[in-house]
Amino acid sequence: MFRGIRSAGEWEAILQGVRKEAGLEVHHLIEQRFAKRVFGLKPADVPAVVLDRTFHQQEVTARLFQELPTGGSYNAQQIWEAYVKVYGEKLHRQDWLDAIWPYFERLGVKR
Repeated sequence: MFRGIRSAGEWEAILQGVRKEAGLEVHHLIEQRFAKRVFGLKPADVPAVVLDRTFHQQEVTARLFQELPTGGSYNAQQIWEAYVKVYGEKLHRQDWLDAIWPYFERLGVKR
């Protein structure tokens, strides 16, 4: 797993030619489904990391969808609490939480 946090757009540009063959995917630390609607962000501007495809799908995305099933309507506080469970408690990635906290903080979310 790469440990650099960059915008999703930067990672897309860097990895466009090699990621598929290498089994890598860009994970938006704030999921694309929430970026614009909740945070007013373009998906390309969201902090992101590059992950192994299997880890991304089976560990990260699957856990996020358990906490935040598709079709639900979630506010920023609920999304933050789900990320704390998945990123913090289950995956032990405090750096990911630190990278996205400013987006939640400006919406008045309680830590």
